[in-house]
Amino acid sequence: MVDNEKRENLANARRKLKKFRDQHLPNGSDDHSTNGTSIESPIDYNTIPQNVTAFVNEQQTTLNGVSTSPIINLEEQNRQHNLSIEKQKQQRQSSGGSNVSGRSSQIPGNTEEKLRRDAENLQEQLEVHVQTIGVLVAEKTDVSAKLSQSFKQLERKQGEMDELYGRLKASRERVQELEKQMQNSTSDVQKREMAVKEFDKENDRLKIENIRHSQLIEDLKQNINELNEKLHNRQNTIDQLNIELEQFKKQPQIINDTSMTEQQITELQQTITFKNNQIEEFLSSISRMRTDNDQYQQYNTNMQHHIQELNDQEQNRQHNLSIEKQKQQRQSSGGSNVSGRSSQIPGNTEEKLRRDAENLQEQLEVHVQTIGVLVAEKTDVSAKLSQSFKQLERKQGEMDELYGRLKASRERVQELEKQMQNSTSDVQKREMAVKEFDKENDRLKIENIRHSQLIEDLKQNINELNEKLHNRQNTIDQLNIELEQFKKQPQTINDTSQAEQQITELQQTITFKNNQIEEFLSSISRMRTDNDQYQQYNTNMQHHIQELNDQVKYF
Repeated sequence: MVDNEKRENLANARRKLKKFRDQHLPNGSDDHSTNGTSIESPIDYNTIPQNVTAFVNEQQTTLNGVSTSPIINLEEQNRQHNLSIEKQKQQRQSSGGSNVSGRSSQIPGNTEEKLRRDAENLQEQLEVHVQTIGVLVAEKTDVSAKLSQSFKQLERKQGEMDELYGRLKASRERVQELEKQMQNSTSDVQKREMAVKEFDKENDRLKIENIRHSQLIEDLKQNINELNEKLHNRQNTIDQLNIELEQFKKQPQIINDTSMTEQQITELQQTITFKNNQIEEFLSSISRMRTDNDQYQQYNTNMQHHIQELNDQEQNRQHNLSIEKQKQQRQSSGGSNVSGRSSQIPGNTEEKLRRDAENLQEQLEVHVQTIGVLVAEKTDVSAKLSQSFKQLERKQGEMDELYGRLKASRERVQELEKQMQNSTSDVQKREMAVKEFDKENDRLKIENIRHSQLIEDLKQNINELNEKLHNRQNTIDQLNIELEQFKKQPQTINDTSQAEQQITELQQTITFKNNQIEEFLSSISRMRTDNDQYQQYNTNMQHHIQELNDQVKYF
């Protein structure tokens, strides 16, 4: 595009040169003939070189940038110079060919030589003038090209500034988004820390409850051992009674010694009373165990609800983190790396301009008015170019400022992304810990379900024991009644069949009671086994809670 403008400027200069030759130099070849007969007067020739020299000096001064006269004065000088040339032309035409020989005879030899020198001087000045025009055209072309290039640079700078503004805006939006994400992450971390603190408090409370339950289990085991010992003593008493009854059954006749019968009945009543007291103590212990089991079941239910709430919170947080990660991946994949654009000045055109100037110096002759026009245009273009350079400098300053702001914004983005990366790493560690906690939570749920089933079995066993104890109490009451009747007999029973019948009934009652005691012992054994399992479960749960507390404190 710059070459096209140069070619157009050269074509305009050629047209102006041709017009100048047609108007002002129609007889230029006759001004300096070989015989010297066509030389004009010295006054005219001296006037032309002086005017041309002054004009050329004026133009050269303007080209050097030291001229202080405005463009209007330059145009006035060009107009006066044109009038002087027209006046000289008219004088040559009015003189005529008839006066040439007369004037030639009157001019001395030195004058002719002077005129010749003046003509040569004029020719040299005209050549200098042509060179000056070529320089002006080349400079104007160069300045025009630089101005066009400057406009392109301005447009490019403006485009780069618009791009920088867009990137800066996107960077600011990214900073705001990252700051918002960091704020949300900080809020989430704070909420998580509060939840961890609540979980820690809950674990402490759970440890205290487990310690209390363990102590209660130890007490229950001790009570069960005492009950087993009492039941064993009672079983020994019952066995002793059975032996005595067997001996009584083998006697040929009914024992006449009523005092011994009363003593045995008294011992049996004391044994039954002692056993009733033991049964009451055992029922009281079972009642306390049932109450503690109910409390522990309620506590397990509350703990399951609390763990479910923590799982829901963790799932929501993981869902939010996955959304944020997807958003960051889309933004990072959609963004483009910033590449600095450096405005490069086109290749060195000095050599090309020099060749253009040489071609113009060889081919063109420019009119005097063309110089003024070129100078005016060059001055205008130079002013525009200077203004364009100022705009470029201002744009460059703005771009430097934008680059600085963009750099600061990038550093802020990198800092925030690094913080987000650290936060993401921390969150991943917490996610791993939460997953482990979730697995352990599932295991605890299974253990809780098994424990609930165990508690239900214990309750059922306790109900069965209560029913058996109730039946045994009825049997004991019946035995007491029979013993009271036997104790109140005034004399020995002569009816052997009736005594044998009573002994048989007593043996059946004792056998039934022994069976009930065996069932009761079997139930107590099952209860002891269940309590041992419960104690082992609580011990495992305490170890697990301690591990969870250590993990929570570590994170």
